[in-house]
Amino acid sequence: GGGLPEARGPWQGAGPAGPGGEPGAGQARAGTQVPSPGGGRVCGARESAYMHDTLESKARYVNQRILHLAARLQEKGIECDRPVSRIANEPEVVVGRVCCESEGRLNEASILLEGSVQDSRGGRIRVDTSRLPKVSLFPGQTVAFEGVNPSGYCMVACAMADGVPGALPRSEPAELAEVVSRTGTAAVEMVVACGPFTTSEDLSYKPMEVLLQKLQEAPPDVLVLSGPFVDREHPLIKKGLIDATFHELFLEKPCALIEEYCKAAGPGAQVVLLPSIRDAHHDPVHPQPAFEPRLFQEHADQVTCIGSPGLFRCNELLVGGSSHDIVKHLSATELHRAAPGSDRLLSLAGHPIRQGSFYPLYPPALGACLDTTLAQKYGALGLEVTPDLLILPSDLTPFAKKVPAAPHVVSKDGHSGCLEALKAESPGHAICLNPGRLARGATGGT
Repeated sequence: GGGLPEARGPWQGAGPAGPGGEPGAGQARAGTQVPSPGGGRVCGARESAYMHDTLESKARYVNQRILHLAARLQEKGIECDRPVSRIANEPEVVVGRVCCESEGRLNEASILLEGSVQDSRGGRIRVDTSRLPKVSLFPGQTVAFEGVNPSGYCMVACAMADGVPGALPRSEPAELAEVVSRTGTAAVEMVVACGPFTTSEDLSYKPMEVLLQKLQEAPPDVLVLSGPFVDREHPLIKKGLIDATFHELFLEKPCALIEEYCKAAGPGAQVVLLPSIRDAHHDPVHPQPAFEPRLFQEHADQVTCIGSPGLFRCNELLVGGSSHDIVKHLSATELHRAAPGSDRLLSLAGHPIRQGSFYPLYPPALGACLDTTLAQKYGALGLEVTPDLLILPSDLTPFAKKVPAAPHVVSKDGHSGCLEALKAESPGHAICLNPGRLARGATGGT
């Protein structure tokens, strides 16, 4: 198959490489590469002003997402460039974003579809989803509805497609052979841990210390650590009961433990760091710039800092990650009607894949710190390519879900329309992972 499309702008990078071969006792296997094709995507954010988001930028952001879905459907031969309010006595396809008519949680009586500025001048109509066997909608979701609209004010939906995912990356046989030659194996061992990294009782970072000491016995090829590292929600930090700056605390505890792990695990061990908006020592904005690489000068060739959200390659594996709890945010706003026994977590985890966005919810959740100006400037929230592994840290139950990377089409019984053609696509799959939190309150987590 084809290869991964070229990375955008500053995403290009060359990861540390070493000679292949078996590792020594207590050392990681050499040769694993972790270039960051996307960590630099928001690295320039420190030179850019944030908290200057304008209404114009927000409107442009949501409109571009509608146009993006319309373009993907048109590439597949589905005509959808018509106003949402056009009177239609025969089923037609329209594209827009889901809005909630009332102030409360979205329900089937308050579903509105907002069309693009170009096709609908931003107009909205009601959508009747009662004929669909199941519904999974949330504010900001870009969807295609197929149905009739006899009045111009309310569409009776016969079918719905909630997004068209980006293509899955493919590796050429020669690329796989090169990886095996360099590392001595086709497998990649990866461990993922998400903050907080210390309990709520103190700032000793004992859970993080125990984890890294355990991993030193048999180091994985790649260790992914997602913030918060200096949690602004920690009781001692909220009350100001520490005798050091946030930056000093980061250097003295998490940073020192990571340096110690890199030294003990050997030069073949790789560490990837993602920041969090809950990190008190870092910029509280989403998308978020990466940590400064100079913080790890002694082991700069082993530590890769990427922004949140971000993408990186682990040999031929494409990994995406975001420290934002989008799964929990969607869970609090999603309208979900499905057959008893359906997997709700699978539905929630699949939304970023199908929407092609690390954060498809709009308006964002309280405290999300979403900056649409930065998101558009750096293209930081889009998933043009579906990663092999998507890391979605969440306070919800830990999970690992195999998510189809294909359009999700729901239609009423007996309906056969334009959107049904999307069902014919052979889906690949991505793995969505929530590893849980390393520390939960006064106890250890997962």
